Amino acid sequence: QIGSTRGFTAVARDAGGSALAGRVPTWSSTAPAVATVSSAGVVTAVAVGAAMIRATIEGKSAAALVNVITVPVASVSVSPSSASIQVGGTRTLAATARDAAGEELLGRVVSWTSSRVSVATVSTAGVVTAVATGAATITADVEGVPGTAAITVTAAPVSTVTVTPSVASLTVGGTQLLTAVAKDAGGATLPGRPTTWTSQSPSIATVSATGTVTAVTAGTVQITAAIEGKSGFSTITVSPVAVASVAVTPLSASLLVGQLQQMTAVAKDAAGNPLAGRVASWSTSNPGVATVSTDGQVTAVSPGGGTITGTISGKAGTGVVTVLPLPAASVVVSPA
Repeated sequence: QIGSTRGFTAVARDAGGSALAGRVPTWSSTAPAVATVSSAGVVTAVAVGAAMIRATIEGKSAAALVNVITVPVASVSVSPSSASIQVGGTRTLAATARDAAGEELLGRVVSWTSSRVSVATVSTAGVVTAVATGAATITADVEGVPGTAAITVTAAPVSTVTVTPSVASLTVGGTQLLTAVAKDAGGATLPGRPTTWTSQSPSIATVSATGTVTAVTAGTVQITAAIEGKSGFSTITVSPVAVASVAVTPLSASLLVGQLQQMTAVAKDAAGNPLAGRVASWSTSNPGVATVSTDGQVTAVSPGGGTITGTISGKAGTGVVTVLPLPAASVVVSPA
């Protein structure tokens, strides 16, 4: 058979037919493309055909006919017959052809195919590459006789999860979309893995199922993205909405000496919307005319004018206070 070997011997004899020991033959083949022969008389089958193998000793020769044949393939086995490969991984398969007696047939050409190339591909050398999760049958065909291997492609396990951005700053009411990327142990990105989002403190910031963070109140919170048991994090700092202006009410007030007036200050954002929970600090331009308490209550002290200022986060609003003298209630002439 092609690829197999067979040893030959040559014996020299004298005219009486007796063997002559110690005589070394020279070997040759009439068709080396079909069968070669070594100096020791070992014939190797190369291709289908016939060749004469000749042994020559001291000018005398004899020959043997060698027929090189192709034995029909009876069965093909693939090793391993089944395998599990992670997406992106590879596995080399081997195909063995045998005759009807179960003897291995060497030198046979193998043709490899995959039943689902979207799941696993196979090269001409039998190297399987996992493409996507699923199952595929790899077939090795030798001269029309198939052998198969069942391949299961599994998802690579998640090794790390990275959240982008890892740090973000928002103002109350603002939003930020976060993204989570899972990677395997080799650093390759693993797409399509479901992500579970959670907020360490929903009272500061909430997060949606798609990773959108909404700032609720001032503070710092950690947002977690979990993928198959592995987690990544983003730190969100929430700041109050900036104060753009302060409105003081009333804008002006006239008081008699000794009277009281409650002033209020309302902080507003750039759009003019009131900002709740902001505390004002109060001051007066003329404490000899009017004083103001920490909660905005004005006390008229003496006739004159003054400005009352309410300041919130560096922004100021003002109201004008005019203090009038007490009116005369009666007139007394002395001496009566």
